Amino acid sequence: MRERFPFSKISILLLFVLLLSSSRDGALASITVKKLLPITEIAAGYQSLALTPTNIALVGDGIEVRDRLTGVILVVQESSPSTLFTDVTTSSGSFIAVGIAESSAVTLRDPSDGAINPDSITVMNEERRTVGLTRLIIIEFSGTGQVTKTTFFESDKPLLPRSIQLFGGQIVVVGDVASDRGYQGFMLTRSLLGDEFRMSKFGEISTSIFSAANSRTLYGSSEENLVESEKQGKRDGVIIYLDKNRKAVRVVRSFAAGAKRQWSDVSPAHLAAGTLIRGNTSEVAITDFDGQGKPEWSTRIPGIMGLVEGRVVGLITKAQIKALPGFKAKSNQALFLGFDKKGTIKSASSIPAISIIDIFQDHALVEVKSGATQLISFS
Repeated sequence: MRERFPFSKISILLLFVLLLSSSRDGALASITVKKLLPITEIAAGYQSLALTPTNIALVGDGIEVRDRLTGVILVVQESSPSTLFTDVTTSSGSFIAVGIAESSAVTLRDPSDGAINPDSITVMNEERRTVGLTRLIIIEFSGTGQVTKTTFFESDKPLLPRSIQLFGGQIVVVGDVASDRGYQGFMLTRSLLGDEFRMSKFGEISTSIFSAANSRTLYGSSEENLVESEKQGKRDGVIIYLDKNRKAVRVVRSFAAGAKRQWSDVSPAHLAAGTLIRGNTSEVAITDFDGQGKPEWSTRIPGIMGLVEGRVVGLITKAQIKALPGFKAKSNQALFLGFDKKGTIKSASSIPAISIIDIFQDHALVEVKSGATQLISFS
């Protein structure tokens, strides 16, 4: 459910390209934009947040839980240079986070410059070679900071989990994994009560999965043919439909001539957002699909990023917007737009920012020009 941008710790090749859909300016209604103020400043390094009625969980270099009433902070996992948590969600008042770590290193013995010990046994030089970020971690923890369950999935190649969601009794993680020819999208599932993982991969060379509407509908982008669907633009936004065995059986593409597109986030109701890059211009495409990939309505707004939570889409822009005549920004703003089912804007709020790190319910983490991270509420 979360778009993931490059992290300094991750050496895996990632391609972040953005998408577009047909414009429908008539769907936008004039409305006043609410000016937001930060609730508090958050330490750098956090990548995602999740909320229950009593607590806020923040994950990134480490994991912490904050009491929403008292502000008391509990450390669930200390920051580590070899571990990064990328997303977090909720389950029955508790939290589930996903991350990656270096799982192992290969030790090689070099026979060229051996040394002889007193017992005349040859001791050869050793060289340790890091395999990479190949261990996926899922940590379940309570609002009091107690870890209740930890499970691991060992990959043979580096991977990047972008989103963790709970559909019924299934934990669903999506993201990218390195391949021999480039990178693939993946979906990893595990029963909430079990320990066994099951992985499905999509594409071979340049396919990314950013989010899931459910356990059988994935949203992302691709530069290659998938199933019987051929590449159309420089890079296409894709919706991948799976059968009961988690095999891709159908792909719906969103494309534009000479443009790079991706679906970076989607709600369970198939409200999707992403961006289109053509030359030096970028627009955020917002499209409400039905369950079969047919657009119900669509609009474009000049800007970058595109995160979805319920009926709200967050993006970064400073452009004038026809439906928001009072929105006149001199610098980049995090703009949060609430849409109804017909595509009409019903609410709008903004705060100066250069990036939206994550969005959950009516809260978000934003990065401001100074580099600080702020927690805000756009309700």
